[in-house]
Parts: sequence; C-alpha cells; structure tokens
Amino acid sequence: MKLNFSTVLGSALVTTGFVSMIAVAPASAGLTLTGLSCTETDEVSLGGVPYTACEGAFAGNDTNSSFLDDLNSGVLFNDHYNPTQTWSFAAKNEGDSWLSAPETTDGEWSFTLPEVLNKATFILNLKSSTAFSSYLFKDFDFGGVTSWSGVFDTLGVSLNPRNGNPQDLSHASLYFASGGGTVDPEPVPEPATLLGLAVVGGGLSLSRRRKSTSC
Repeated sequence: MKLNFSTVLGSALVTTGFVSMIAVAPASAGLTLTGLSCTETDEVSLGGVPYTACEGAFAGNDTNSSFLDDLNSGVLFNDHYNPTQTWSFAAKNEGDSWLSAPETTDGEWSFTLPEVLNKATFILNLKSSTAFSSYLFKDFDFGGVTSWSGVFDTLGVSLNPRNGNPQDLSHASLYFASGGGTVDPEPVPEPATLLGLAVVGGGLSLSRRRKSTSC
C-alpha cells in the first residue's frame, strides 16, 4: 500500500524545544533482542543533531515484524511521545525513494521531504544482516527545510560473529509520528476566569483586613 505522506505528516506536532539527551527505552515485548546494544554506535545523527533515544538491536526485519504495531501500542519509546500519536511507515531507501543511505558499515544518509515540516518526531531504523536498531529523533526542528543529511554506523546494529566487525547496512527506513502531542501543555486561563480569580483574591484580602481591624 502506498503511503499518503500528507496524511502521515500533515498533522505532525509543531512544538518548541528539542530533547537531545540520549536514552534507551525499555525493550519491546513483541520483538527479540539480540544482545547487542543500539548505544554501541559511534554516531547516528541528522544535521549534526544526535538521536534522542534508541531501541534494539532486534532480531529480524523491521518492515516484516511487529515493530510498527509495538510503536502504536506504546511498547516502544513510550517515554518519548504522547500515546495519542499515530506512527506510520514513511520511506525506505529502495528504488526511487526520497530516503537514501549507502549499503556500507558507516556513511551519510539523506532525504528530501515530500512536503515542508516545522518540527516532527520520527524514527530512523537501520537494518544490517539479520538485525535492526531504532533511533528516535524527538521534536526535530526542520525549520521548513526539506533536504537533510546525517551520519550513521552499524556498530549498534549487527556485528560479524567471526571477527566482531560491523556489517553492511541492508536498508534504512523512516517512521513518522502524527497527531496528539509530546507534552501536555499547561491550560491557559480564560480572561473571565482570571477576572473571577482577581475578584476572589480581592475579597479574601478585604476579609483579612476586616478581621485584623476588629481584633
């Protein structure tokens, strides 16, 4: 089924701030960990900005597993996005895709978004040999720029069991979150509410002064 990118990203959250602290979220119940930590990577970043959190490495293929279901059920990265958001597959570096990444152990990955975004939360999956790792970028500030590049390596994805060296990238894929929000904003009181609070506050102050005078 062809992805309708406008549907996926049209309601992507536009918020303020970027979370750059690297963290590892809990393991998924629907996927099998390989024992290699995604944090072993030297660097996975976009535009010089490192990933926010990572999961894996997991056995198998992200596009042929429970990965997307686990995202939408809150099993993966559940501390980093609002559960009312919906995750969708966006691109894979195959054919004439707008996402590209070389099939090497490290290098530059890049893409040109099919539409303009301000900020969005997305995941880059790196698949190597028989495993994949997931790197989440929370509230990434695209600033209306559509063409981006970053760097990656597969040290945190898959190692050759004979020599311990990282193995070539099989594919990269992107998943975007849309709808909902990453942070519940504090409610802003309506003008009428503020006026009511002022009246109540004034009444309490007057009451205290009266009691003080009568003592």
